[in-house]
Amino acid sequence: MRRKIGLGIVCVCALALVGGCTTVKNRIPDFDFIKLPEFREEAENIGDYPDMTTVPHAPTDVRSDAKWDQAARAQMAIGDGFTAPSDGMPAKSEAEIEREIEELTRRVEAYKLDDPQ
Repeated sequence: MRRKIGLGIVCVCALALVGGCTTVKNRIPDFDFIKLPEFREEAENIGDYPDMTTVPHAPTDVRSDAKWDQAARAQMAIGDGFTAPSDGMPAKSEAEIEREIEELTRRVEAYKLDDPQ
């Protein structure tokens, strides 16, 4: 008897959930964003898409594995060549450190942009 009541409650809850899902569609307005003035100009000014017959199957400007390895080894050599000052005081001025940080950040970003993944 308890099992039938429990099964009945589960069925009623499931029907209520399914019934609720069907009424949500009727309450949500159907927005056509292209008709809104904010999006109309953007939609009209979309550039031409390339023809799929002219698009290369794979990127043609990717570095070879050997060049990736060379660049990675060069970066690791720079890191391995670092020696921390023994007295705890920086050997460079704050401005030199900031310039070096900016330069290294630019190099890292350029390396990331060239990453095929």
